[in-house]
Amino acid sequence: MMSHLSRDDGLAVSHAIAQVSKGALHEPLDPLGLAREMESNRSIGELYESIIHLKTGILFGTACHLGAIAAEADNELRKRSYRYGLRIGEAYQNRG
Repeated sequence: MMSHLSRDDGLAVSHAIAQVSKGALHEPLDPLGLAREMESNRSIGELYESIIHLKTGILFGTACHLGAIAAEADNELRKRSYRYGLRIGEAYQNRG
């Protein structure tokens, strides 16, 4: 499958895999415990925000970045697309 992808595509996907893996590594084993901690306004909310960024944010960001690569956008637009996707992914995960 990589034969159909460019070097830029491969780099974007490998970066996403590494970041999502990092997010999974930091994810608590007890999601209900995490929810209870967040409801009590403890500092674990920062951990939750980091996990959202590393998981959902990175995936949305990478999807936007790959779209910009496919459209043959310049580097600046690729970076902006990635940042846009990050924020959309974080907002998506925080809905509710």
